[in-house]
Amino acid sequence: MDASRCRSALVTLAALVALPAHAGGQPLPVTRANDVRAQNAVPAGAEQSYLHAERIGAGKYRVVITAPADDTLYLSNCNGQMMWFVALPEGGYPPNWEPRPVDLCEGPTSVVEAGQSRMFEVNLGRRPDDDSPPRKVHIVLPGMATTPHLGYPHPHTPIPPEKARSNLVTW
Repeated sequence: MDASRCRSALVTLAALVALPAHAGGQPLPVTRANDVRAQNAVPAGAEQSYLHAERIGAGKYRVVITAPADDTLYLSNCNGQMMWFVALPEGGYPPNWEPRPVDLCEGPTSVVEAGQSRMFEVNLGRRPDDDSPPRKVHIVLPGMATTPHLGYPHPHTPIPPEKARSNLVTW
């Protein structure tokens, strides 16, 4: 990973975890994109994230990414692995979070077509020795853009940070 791309990813990630909390939605069944957007609606005037998450087990989450009607989303990954994060509503990371490393490579970009949804099952565990109580967090996916990652230094258009983090979920 070159230095400018690494710097860009760190700036995006810092912005994502520093965002204040917003209204969360109810757990979604995975359905058509229009149904997903309707069920994840937030109050008028508020920014809506492209991610909606629900807890499906200990450390397991179902995350639905819904592309806007007029834009395709491109998800950066390494051979299918994506770097998912958890972020506190007040910003920063929980001290008991144990990130799962992802190789530094650029695999074929995953795509969510305009107006469509794609579901991911994500494992976001804690450290094995953690006995702290559950807390509310956002699930964050940096590396989403509205133009494909064709290799650098080719341009891409990252999405706004507030659209790359989910509703609050228990973690």
